[in-house]
Amino acid sequence: MAATHGRRQLRLRRWDYSRPACYSITISTLNSAHLLGEVVRGEMRLNATGHIVADCWRWLGTHFADVTLDEWTLMPTHMHGIVRLSPPAAHGENVVAGERPRLKPLGGVIGAFKTRSTKEVNRLRGTPGAALWQRGYWERVIRDEYELSRAREYIRRNPRRYRPRTYTVPDDDDADGVGAAREPPRDDTRIPPVRR
Repeated sequence: MAATHGRRQLRLRRWDYSRPACYSITISTLNSAHLLGEVVRGEMRLNATGHIVADCWRWLGTHFADVTLDEWTLMPTHMHGIVRLSPPAAHGENVVAGERPRLKPLGGVIGAFKTRSTKEVNRLRGTPGAALWQRGYWERVIRDEYELSRAREYIRRNPRRYRPRTYTVPDDDDADGVGAAREPPRDDTRIPPVRR
């Protein structure tokens, strides 16, 4: 993978993350800390921090006209969600004919969520400036209705299949591969790649 400013590039090359598309997202808490609640008998029970994070995720869909939230869930150490970026005209707004509206890039949308949720959680905990999320996030471009259906099902089933795990996003210190980030383990319920 290519490096950008000393960091491994996790995004698709030549993909415009501000173009209309649907994305499956995974965001992990810092050091995979159990901060958002607990899974009890296959059901996620949010604590106060989890409720704040859930409210901040919902806020994305109301704050950005070009963002629509689909299926999502919080887990003790991470969250999964499907985000659709679409032009404001798709939401009933007028757009000048022939112009392609500039959408907020996916990274900006996720950054806004992380910033807002971190500030709100720190206000609750009395820990101004403390980090809540790991740097970066995982994303997958959803290419068709089949992948969208699979992503939704994966997110719905996640609390029932939950086992505590640790994920890390790569940083500059992982150049030797020790403790390097890895994709979440894949199992028989993973979203399969589209084969053409």
